[in-house]
Amino acid sequence: MGAGLAAGALLGVAVTFKYNAAVYAPAVAIALAQGARVGLRDVWRFSIPVVAGMLIPIAGMLAIFAAGSALGDLYAATITYNLQYSGETYSGASSFAKYLIAFPVRQARVDALWTLGGLGCIILVLTGIHAFLRKGTEASAGQFLVPLIWVAAACLSIAINGSRGLPQYFVQAAPALALAAGIAAIMVWPARRASPGVRLLLRVAGLALVSIAAWRVTDFPKIPRNAAHDLAYLTGRLSREEHLARYGGRAEDKYVALAVARLGDYLRARTTAAERIYIFGFSPGAYVKAGRVSASRFFWSRPVLVGFNAETPGYGAAGLLDELRANAPSYVVLQAHDWAPPPGDSATFFMNEPRLGEWLRGNYRRAGDFIGEDEDYDVWVKQPDAPAR
Repeated sequence: MGAGLAAGALLGVAVTFKYNAAVYAPAVAIALAQGARVGLRDVWRFSIPVVAGMLIPIAGMLAIFAAGSALGDLYAATITYNLQYSGETYSGASSFAKYLIAFPVRQARVDALWTLGGLGCIILVLTGIHAFLRKGTEASAGQFLVPLIWVAAACLSIAINGSRGLPQYFVQAAPALALAAGIAAIMVWPARRASPGVRLLLRVAGLALVSIAAWRVTDFPKIPRNAAHDLAYLTGRLSREEHLARYGGRAEDKYVALAVARLGDYLRARTTAAERIYIFGFSPGAYVKAGRVSASRFFWSRPVLVGFNAETPGYGAAGLLDELRANAPSYVVLQAHDWAPPPGDSATFFMNEPRLGEWLRGNYRRAGDFIGEDEDYDVWVKQPDAPAR
């Protein structure tokens, strides 16, 4: 009971940060049941404390938002928006199912961990079926379920995020895939009863095949290249600008590390900690770099660009404008080259939206001394005679 509550509470903390982490609850319950050496029919005994523990931090979060009369906003931002964002990539349930089946195969063709983890899952499934048929008990097959359920939950969580294929979506599957690959490797390692010569031959052949498969799907040379770059930066042979220039900068990148750092330094040097700023785009990291507070809760632009909840007071362009008027940021920064049409990049949208464009032109002027990396930012400073609020 205590272990289930503790494990569930840790899972609940994850859920408060990312709602789809709840899909890992079955894997947690099955792992606890296997640790207690009970059959699958008794998993429900562990599911109850896991779910109860998971609800504790979630209830705490809900209480905090309820005290601030923000439960509706929490639901809109956490559930409604994320489902809309994910749903944009699917045409229906069949599209979701096709992606869920296809993307692990696609990942296995470009990432060695997915190759070996996927092979491990196949071995575990076949071994589990064989054990069940041979012994006829669920316990004999249940020991293989923890890594399989964990991998399955990770794949489901990835698909819930959408089919955009962003690299950060796939990170959560790495521990489960490594576990599946490791357990499967132990199972297929040649038995001791084989002769030493045969055993050695089989092991060398197996390692060679696995190594070749991993090498073909992974860019291993980038590992020493990346390590050399990081070492050069740590030892002072590369400047901060040279280091940051490595991250982002391609035509399709919304986030460019050097541009964000320069923007943050620029805003920090020209404002005080008491002043608010606003960045309309995909560069909220500049708030952190500058140490300044956003003038709006829409610290990234996409919900406004796509008109999310636009008919609800406090959302859409009208809601953003109300917050900007109330908080009067000292600087407004519009990012170009961040979103491809539709709906267009942030700077173009902001200037072409009648209410937002009129407010900006009437109260701010362009700051001609900074345009950002590759003209990524259009920077506006509040005019001296503009209202404080």
